Amino acid sequence: MEEEATFATIERKRRNDVPLKDFIDEARGVLDIQHYLIEADIKSSLAASTLKDAATALVPEEVDDLAPADLLKDVLFSPNGEVASCQVVSQNISKPKIQIGKLAEPIDGELKLVLLVINPLKLKMTKSNYEIGRSVVSFAFQTDLANKLPCEKNSMSKMVDDFVAKVRSEEPTEFELPDIPGVEPVPLYHLGRGLWGDIKRRAKWYLSDYVDGLNNMKSVSKSISATVFLFFACLLPSIAFGSLNAGTTRGAITVQKTIIAQSFGGLFFALFSGQPIVILLTTAPLALYISIIQDLADRYEYDFLSFYGAVGIMNVVFILIYVMINLSKLMKYSTRSIEEVFGLFITCAFCKDALKHISEFFDDYYKSPSINITGSTGPANDPNTEQTYCILNSNESVPNSCPEIIDSYDLVASRDKALLALILAIATAWFGLQITSFRKSPYLLGWMRELIADYALALSVIVFSLIGSIGFKAIKLEQFSYTTDIKLEFTSGIANLPASAWAWATLLGFCLSLLFFMDQNISAALVNTPANKLKKGAAYHLDLLVVALINIPLSLFGLPWIHGALPHSPLHARALADITEKVEEGHVTETVDFVRESRVSGILAHILIGFSLFAIPTPLTSIPKPVLDGLFLFLGLSGLAGSQLWERMLLIITEQSAYPPNHYIRRVPQKNIHLFTLCQFLMLLVLGIIGFYPYPYLKMIFPIIILLLMPARHFLIPKVVPEKYCQAMDNAE
Repeated sequence: MEEEATFATIERKRRNDVPLKDFIDEARGVLDIQHYLIEADIKSSLAASTLKDAATALVPEEVDDLAPADLLKDVLFSPNGEVASCQVVSQNISKPKIQIGKLAEPIDGELKLVLLVINPLKLKMTKSNYEIGRSVVSFAFQTDLANKLPCEKNSMSKMVDDFVAKVRSEEPTEFELPDIPGVEPVPLYHLGRGLWGDIKRRAKWYLSDYVDGLNNMKSVSKSISATVFLFFACLLPSIAFGSLNAGTTRGAITVQKTIIAQSFGGLFFALFSGQPIVILLTTAPLALYISIIQDLADRYEYDFLSFYGAVGIMNVVFILIYVMINLSKLMKYSTRSIEEVFGLFITCAFCKDALKHISEFFDDYYKSPSINITGSTGPANDPNTEQTYCILNSNESVPNSCPEIIDSYDLVASRDKALLALILAIATAWFGLQITSFRKSPYLLGWMRELIADYALALSVIVFSLIGSIGFKAIKLEQFSYTTDIKLEFTSGIANLPASAWAWATLLGFCLSLLFFMDQNISAALVNTPANKLKKGAAYHLDLLVVALINIPLSLFGLPWIHGALPHSPLHARALADITEKVEEGHVTETVDFVRESRVSGILAHILIGFSLFAIPTPLTSIPKPVLDGLFLFLGLSGLAGSQLWERMLLIITEQSAYPPNHYIRRVPQKNIHLFTLCQFLMLLVLGIIGFYPYPYLKMIFPIIILLLMPARHFLIPKVVPEKYCQAMDNAE
């Protein structure tokens, strides 16, 4: 008897932090008592002196694979100690079964009711022993079942029906969206009120924005590793998009100009923004707009840089209007589900660009032939004549190394380049992801694992750049294009543009401003998510103003535009965070404990990016293009971390017994989870069709499609999935 009491006390203490089930929030709890409790077998006046004896007496005849010791392996107690629930597993049943025993005499003076929850071997997490036990113990406690236990199933059924009716009556019928964290609600007609509120809120934290990144050794280490991460994560995409823009604009916007824009814009934003964790970058949609501007300039014979500057100025005008009328208040309607749809689209865009480049390598080098030319540099009787050879690919100009006198040639396919490109791209992404997860490994000490994981991107890029450029130096991979001089000239021809050019500039500037508005604010929203536990508040209006001011000189000097970028912004927050892993019901989850809200890493990284101009052509041109593709894959796949949309998409192909203990799994019925995920997937599909369709002008309406996601979420999806379940899945827990 004494051993039983001691064991029960330990079990009770171990489960002391287990909360009672909230039947309004956790839909699964109501289903548990409706499906299983009304079918329970009831035994009154159960004679037992210990919990083990009571549980043993409740075991049904068909369950013969339970040992007495199994009955006390997992026990839950009600807060008042009157109810105990023993959870066991049996292979002799196909669905959960509940046995109820009312004790003739209380055990230890307080235990009056014993529940035995018997589960089959495999069920999804929400139907596990633990969850069903929580449901029945919570029901028993809230209905005082220990003292009001009915003797018949019909009476139990009525008690359950009455309880469910009471729960349904207490459910809210109207749902209000929460205000944006750290931003007071401001009417649109109070001009500049939101901006002034942002300035007042963030001004008092300005000094601490520097101190918090340097106030202890852990913060210094995190700031340095975040600086290195940002340096590679911003510089290499700038090189890639700069090379793309150089080809599109026939050298008007070059790699060097893109690096200058990144360094100046990123540094200015890190110094004066309201939320310095947000990272600015030129992106693929912006590169697409630049190609449209070039096409229109060619068609109507406008000067490209003047027309580009006019579009940029009109874009800034519209953004300033959005700031003054407090339009960022609309982000209240941009829920987590919308932000994750857009985030997953960005992931798809990064992966698509990388795979497209690799495919082009195979088209050029694996499928297309090349010529191996063997010859000499002069006549055979000349003592200075040397034997030489070169490879002439079908998509390349004649190399200078080709011989003057050709002796022979062979038609071959240079498939080594294609295969090396594939290996470098995949290996760069794989190695970076493996190093990122190194903190979960058992090797080395904890602080060493975390330190190595913080430099995952830098290590991956450096290692495979060396492998590609030195280890396989005999295979010459394509380098990004660059110019030896940098011409920064003020675009003075804007005033001379005809009226038709300004009409086009106004239209393009408006569409572009919507893209800036959505990209910037969604990037900020994913940084300011409650899961990151930021303390200093958001500054959507101020950040948008700073972005507008940055893009004025970029437009006037022919530099590429920049705005808030995904997944760089949330990844920057993660790089500055202390993260704790915890195991719940066999599943490992990561929780952010603290994020250093600091300007230090952004400032240092963009200063280094500015100095990288002196590294062109050497050593930056030694980075093979496939490594840049691997970087894109790494950034895209890293953006999946913490995405509930991605997790729920995987649930469709996941065995139910392996479902994780997420809050939405407990609160939302499985059917509604999958319906909500399907609605999000349809949103993603629409974004993908518009964003990836090869007709460039269709992409002009892409920002409008992003805006339309908000009314779709709030007016269309609730017709398919009840709003309370939509809000449960939009919850940031």
